[in-house]
Amino acid sequence: ALNGYILTGARILYALGKDHALFGSLAEVHPAFHTPARALWMNAAIAIVLVCTKTFDQIMTYSTLVISVFFTMAVFGVIILRRTHRTQARPYRAWGYPLTPLLFCLTMIGFILDVCLKEPRESAFGFLLLGLCLPLYRWSRASTR
Repeated sequence: ALNGYILTGARILYALGKDHALFGSLAEVHPAFHTPARALWMNAAIAIVLVCTKTFDQIMTYSTLVISVFFTMAVFGVIILRRTHRTQARPYRAWGYPLTPLLFCLTMIGFILDVCLKEPRESAFGFLLLGLCLPLYRWSRASTR
């Protein structure tokens, strides 16, 4: 799981740098290793701050919570896109559609609510962090246009 976080975290930061001028330096690729070195270093810096200031359980709780929110939004987005773009080509078939994505979303919403009720402080921190990032994201989009 840790390897996945390292790779996807840096990849997300790299894509953010490619798409938003405000974070452009994160999109730079190392000339010798051909890796998004600055994005990897930024990911490492964030991880170090979290490890030095939080417990393992706290980190797992709010990171899992926020990731679960994004998974739920992504699957719900598929449902919305299939309804609003009915004529769009469907390069893949979703088994059991629309029941399976709806069940996934309901299960994830239940999981998110359960975490929020059982770990309110860590949940609040995760949502606070997410809330602080949204204005920064909007600002970066405005500076890119």
